[in-house]
Amino acid sequence: MNVDRKHKVMAELLYPAFLGALIYDGAKKIEPANGLTLSLEGLLIVLLLLHYLMDYVYTITHRPADYSWWHFWLDAVIVLCLFFAVRGAMDSNSMSWGLPPVAWLVVTKVAAVLWELAEVAAGPRWRTKRLAIGTDAVFGIFYILAWVFLAQSLLALSAVVLLDVLAYCIFDRYSERVRREQSEIVVEVRIDAGDA
Repeated sequence: MNVDRKHKVMAELLYPAFLGALIYDGAKKIEPANGLTLSLEGLLIVLLLLHYLMDYVYTITHRPADYSWWHFWLDAVIVLCLFFAVRGAMDSNSMSWGLPPVAWLVVTKVAAVLWELAEVAAGPRWRTKRLAIGTDAVFGIFYILAWVFLAQSLLALSAVVLLDVLAYCIFDRYSERVRREQSEIVVEVRIDAGDA
């Protein structure tokens, strides 16, 4: 059995462990203040947890054979930064470095761009990776702008995180469509070669 231990440790141990800790700690903060609506702080926490979950799904659906040590360490940076972002949204006093959640999100996007660049170097999937690199870079810029110009606005940060989560969903659907198209091409080539 050929199992990539790096991918297994990241996908089955580190991501779920940090996510579980965040859900456990954040359950009280997410609770609606008046029973009907969610506070802006609670909304940001929910959206950050969704962002974390989407990044986790992206990692577990990644082909373990292509998962290098470079990917492992960049994923570790992303996990820690998302953890710090959520912890900072829950309680800004809990962060010893005093960085706001948006600062940690900027670092996650830098790590995500580097992660995708490692993918480009490892294989011929430039079409989908170009979109992933561009999306991560654009959201990195959005987070920097939110940090500089709207540092105190939880609503603005929540909107950017929501758009980032939606971009993950759209990219996932696009990647699936590209995979289907490529598999159809392979099937057509095999049929044509078999007939000749």
